[in-house]
Amino acid sequence: MKIVAVSENEWLDLKKVRLASLKEAPAAFAIRYGDAIEFSDNEWKQRASGKNGPKFFIAYVFGEAVGLIGGVFANGEFELISMWVAPDHRGTGVGEELVQILQNYARGEGHTAIVLKVSPSNKQACGLYQKCGFEVFGGDGLLANNDSIELQRMEWLT
Repeated sequence: MKIVAVSENEWLDLKKVRLASLKEAPAAFAIRYGDAIEFSDNEWKQRASGKNGPKFFIAYVFGEAVGLIGGVFANGEFELISMWVAPDHRGTGVGEELVQILQNYARGEGHTAIVLKVSPSNKQACGLYQKCGFEVFGGDGLLANNDSIELQRMEWLT
């Protein structure tokens, strides 16, 4: 497995894996597939650049993009905003390595914590985050694109 920090060079892979994640797990993300599919190539290139927003990392297995993680510093904290692994690669360590890459990146940028929001009913994701050192810190509202999904806040401290 190889994990790459996304730049404009990987914009097509970012688009492919992000759209796959939104299609496969629509209830896990604040953005909808129908909205993301409308982004222009220039918008995908801008997202991939990481200049004005999230920093993304893609996991590749035998050259195929099979996972994605993204984080952003906003509102005074570093937040894990996107995490997905293709179903046929779950349970193989891809998710753990993606989280570790983001933890190392955040630490290298001087952050002492990472926060995230996840549905407590997403047991697999919650288990992965706990395995990677995140702890639950209470409720955190509702998912932006589905107000029937409650979220909990988890934090990781360096």
